[in-house]
Amino acid sequence: MRWGLLALDSDNVQSYSDRELFSIIRDGVRFTGMPGFAGTETDDQIWDVVDYLRSLR
Repeated sequence: MRWGLLALDSDNVQSYSDRELFSIIRDGVRFTGMPGFAGTETDDQIWDVVDYLRSLR
């Protein structure tokens, strides 16, 4: 898995499953500067972000 700045509508981002996107947003990505949002957002709010990402297709 290659990490870096990616366009949210890119094939790279859109190729992840909904569950993978949820986990990335909730838990973050170690050593990349991508924080996890489990402590500040509810699971429902994180699913809303996943839904938004899907709407960018």
